[in-house]
Amino acid sequence: MNSAKEEAYLNDLDFALEKSWELLREGKRDRNSPLHTLAVGTVDQNGKPSQRIMVLREVDRKSRLLRFNTDARVPKVADMAMADRFRCSAITPKRRYSSVCLGQLE
Repeated sequence: MNSAKEEAYLNDLDFALEKSWELLREGKRDRNSPLHTLAVGTVDQNGKPSQRIMVLREVDRKSRLLRFNTDARVPKVADMAMADRFRCSAITPKRRYSSVCLGQLE
């Protein structure tokens, strides 16, 4: 990313938000994108933080939805069923982009 237009989101919060959604949509489509797998964190029933890598499967800007897939047999599913909120982190070093998303689990 070299042009001033491409890097404008570094100094414009509204543009940064739109760019974030664009990069998340790209992450959903492109399995080679750094945003295809995100670090998703919750707090378990004992108050301990828990973080896992999850595959991004759906991005809906209008409803502000991110959907992840995982194997239902693994312990993180039970942990996430008990949590009501999450935090996910993403970084794309080549594009000088990093983001943190906060949300509610459904």
